[in-house]
Amino acid sequence: NDLLKRIFSFVDAGDAPAIKCLVVCHWPPNTRVDTIRSLVLSHIEILQRWRASKRADESSAGNVQATTSVMEEDSGDETKDTDIAEKTTTEPEGPGDSSSRKGSKTKDVKSDQDSVPLWVFVDLPTDNVIINNPNPSMSQKLLEVVDDLKRLASGLRTGLLAKEQLLLTPYFPNHALLLLKYMAHRDACGGSPSRKKQSIG
Repeated sequence: NDLLKRIFSFVDAGDAPAIKCLVVCHWPPNTRVDTIRSLVLSHIEILQRWRASKRADESSAGNVQATTSVMEEDSGDETKDTDIAEKTTTEPEGPGDSSSRKGSKTKDVKSDQDSVPLWVFVDLPTDNVIINNPNPSMSQKLLEVVDDLKRLASGLRTGLLAKEQLLLTPYFPNHALLLLKYMAHRDACGGSPSRKKQSIG
């Protein structure tokens, strides 16, 4: 048991959910843009689910700890407990209570959706990446790559936004660096891996 914990300690360490930046590179020859897009989005989704799971575990542990603390306290005056029980039963739920709870749930869901890596660095070997245009210039290739990363073939937005692009000449003449930002509220894929893996053409 201790050996397994040591081997898989990186899974339980909690470092992965705190990641805010991804670096993706080492693309083999004849890589299509939909492959790059699918890999980036799938890793973002994995880390997003990991963060949500960790938050749920922490919330559950906090509730258990609070319940234990309450049980250990002296019950004290029984009249006080009775008054609290009567107040809870007799007081009707105000019109704002329900909407407040709904707002809290919506906020929690949005918080989980936004708890994802915000920045993605893509090392792009321009000679290895295939696009639809057979003989593009470097600028045309980068523009098409960015467009295909931002949207699926169906037109759905992926949530990836291009922020910067940098040609690495003269030291790496066939490489470009793309800086992307992922915005969860602009992801129209709905978290569905099958939709995110749609081909670009």
